[in-house]
Amino acid sequence: MTGKQAFFGALGHLTGRAMRRSHRLDRRAIPLWFFDVLLTRRFARLPKLSPEQQEQICSLLDQTEYWHGSGRFQYRGDDVIDLLQIVASSGTLEPQLDNFDAGGPMQSLSLAPARIYARAYADVHRTTKKSPGRYGNAAFWAAMYLGDSGLVAAQEVGSYRKAKRQVKASGSRTWHQKTTKTPTSLVGTFREGSDIPGNYPILYGVSGITLTKTSRAIAAHEVRTLSPILLAKHVTHIEVPRTYIPETSAFLHRYGRGNIPVVALEDFESYARTQPYSLLFAGTNQRRGVTRQGARRRQTKARP
Repeated sequence: MTGKQAFFGALGHLTGRAMRRSHRLDRRAIPLWFFDVLLTRRFARLPKLSPEQQEQICSLLDQTEYWHGSGRFQYRGDDVIDLLQIVASSGTLEPQLDNFDAGGPMQSLSLAPARIYARAYADVHRTTKKSPGRYGNAAFWAAMYLGDSGLVAAQEVGSYRKAKRQVKASGSRTWHQKTTKTPTSLVGTFREGSDIPGNYPILYGVSGITLTKTSRAIAAHEVRTLSPILLAKHVTHIEVPRTYIPETSAFLHRYGRGNIPVVALEDFESYARTQPYSLLFAGTNQRRGVTRQGARRRQTKARP
């Protein structure tokens, strides 16, 4: 891990700790106010949205609980598979074997309450080292979130050394093989992107799924489901880079999935820049600026 990655990881952990304290107290912890003053709107200058774009983004955010970061193509051994074709033809996102949870392997799908975190996973599938129109690059957000999750894992299993061994045993050293033939570290995969020609990020907005229990380290920033995600029932919209909207829309129409909105990933990034850093990091209903965890807690307390 580089010094810069370690710094971002530490910053992510401080943010995560303050976020979890806020959830316990049901009010914002003081460090989050400080982080918002220091970090909000600091990562990129992006175009402003038109009123029509703003309305569309807000409407989709209101419908969406979680995000799943994916892409158009991935390697399976020496072959390249078309993920979009598989999803569009079957109508589902299917659970896959996941070894990262300390509780043991599971057939599951990983999603994030924070869109910006899932977008980093989607950006692993980009074919350029830099991606314009992003509010912070994929390696930055990955280091922030994974740094926090790693320290939570260390607390959970007893030491950072044990947590590091568990991550290595789960296949972190070969994770890059999904998108690139060039060996690199876990965070390096987010930095380098994909070497598959024509590949691009795809981000699925998801709601109404049943969640399963995970370790505290995973639960810090992710959720898991053991069931397939149905395009017709659970997917609220699909985000892709603006230049790939026509291609993606045409592909979905070919398989009878043309009713799913396909929108520009860059528009959501422009909206993200208007949000306080702490809410963006925590995972929010970004239109109302309320953490979902806090909202659920208040609803629970209000029940007779």
